[in-house]
Amino acid sequence: MLDTSRPAIGCTRIYLRVSTNSQATEGFSLAAQRERALAWCTAEGISDSEIYTDAGLSGTRNDRPGLNALLSDLRRDDLVVVYALSRLGRGGIIQTLGIVKEIEAKGGRLVSLTEHIDTGTIPGRLVLNMLASISEMEVEITRERTHAGRQQAASQGVFPHAAKGLPMGYTRGEGGRIVTDDRADVVRLVFQLAAGGKSFLHVADELNKRGVLTVQGGPWVDTQVGRVIRNEVYHTGSYQYRARTHPDEPARWQPIPVPPLLSEAEWQAAQRTRTHNHAHRDEARFPLTGHLRCLCGARLHGRSNTAQDRLRNRAEPRLWYLCSPKGRGTPTCPANGKGAHYWRAEVVEASARASLEWVLRHPEALQRLAQSGTQQTDPGAAERAELEAQRGRLIELHLEGLIDRAEFISRRDALSVRIQALKPRPLPVQNLPELSAYADAVPLLSPADYVGLLRDFAVEFAGQEDGTVAVVRLSVPHFLGSEDGQ
Repeated sequence: MLDTSRPAIGCTRIYLRVSTNSQATEGFSLAAQRERALAWCTAEGISDSEIYTDAGLSGTRNDRPGLNALLSDLRRDDLVVVYALSRLGRGGIIQTLGIVKEIEAKGGRLVSLTEHIDTGTIPGRLVLNMLASISEMEVEITRERTHAGRQQAASQGVFPHAAKGLPMGYTRGEGGRIVTDDRADVVRLVFQLAAGGKSFLHVADELNKRGVLTVQGGPWVDTQVGRVIRNEVYHTGSYQYRARTHPDEPARWQPIPVPPLLSEAEWQAAQRTRTHNHAHRDEARFPLTGHLRCLCGARLHGRSNTAQDRLRNRAEPRLWYLCSPKGRGTPTCPANGKGAHYWRAEVVEASARASLEWVLRHPEALQRLAQSGTQQTDPGAAERAELEAQRGRLIELHLEGLIDRAEFISRRDALSVRIQALKPRPLPVQNLPELSAYADAVPLLSPADYVGLLRDFAVEFAGQEDGTVAVVRLSVPHFLGSEDGQ
């Protein structure tokens, strides 16, 4: 019998799960779990209960309908009953404790019948914490042993992972040694086409014309060619194990011998000097570069699918503004939960011109946006910084899958409202000039003149939920005669 000194019970919610439809591999069925849970409820004097079921679903998944429904219905003082902690989650201690913490955050408590855990009692919480510590220690020990084993294998010339982690042209042969495969000739062809420093885009076009496919079975683009050309493994005969996971710690790399595919002279002949003449820096094609932010706040840069568009015989390449992991510093965009966030250039550029024209015609909007740089003292700076740090930690929890997207958005928006409320009120800007002539000119400006206007007014746009953009910051230049405008 569990400790009887427990708080009052609201609604009792029983959660049942098996990972296979046959229910055989788990050793107990949904019916057995249900019978045990209802028997416990009867012994505790609980007559009414709600039952939530996930049949044939792995416990490593966070998107289980039954569990999500239970957490959504959960109210303060509710009791969640499971046959065992393994029914709640099988994705490791972090996942299981995350679910338990979510139950407790909503004012509920958990009872696990197999482990005799009741989070509503001091002994129950103690046992849970002990299990969590032991499980975490086991995870760390297993990780260390696995790492040591892989390092030992690498030191003996064995690649300790699946072959898909190797560069193109190599595979994992007998005994784990790295050997060449049937893509080695493709690698040699890439270097032959790039000899003399030809552009990556030229090489990609030529490969696509010849019907040569990538490892994934698709067409080539310039970035894929660049990754092959810059990889020194093809002429050094040495694959640096762990260089990808620890790029800034060469001391931790472990060289593994590989058959070289090229001579050093052949490798050098294909190299080309990096330039800054990239497509996303071409202001004629991407006038909003440096002036546009994603919904998540990251700056966007231009992107074209030139190689694929040529392959599909498109007269004009499709242009985008991209929110990428490299630009924002996180693996996924918090605004859409994906690795990349694409904005159609033709849509956002038309929307940007329309938004700027509207602002220049409306003195009230212009007055509000032109107040940047004229703010009072900032007494809420410290509190605002702490709230912004909380928002950052919240984003990290979401990226790690510890909170669902709905709760993340709700908490993020609440923090954003508090942060906005703490921002200092700007001082009024006086004597703004008449700018309707500039508004008339906006739709007619050439790309070069438009970029100049954006620079002069220090315009900044932000993406909106509907895919359009709006002006969020603007400064009136001094040469227009504004005495106090910035």
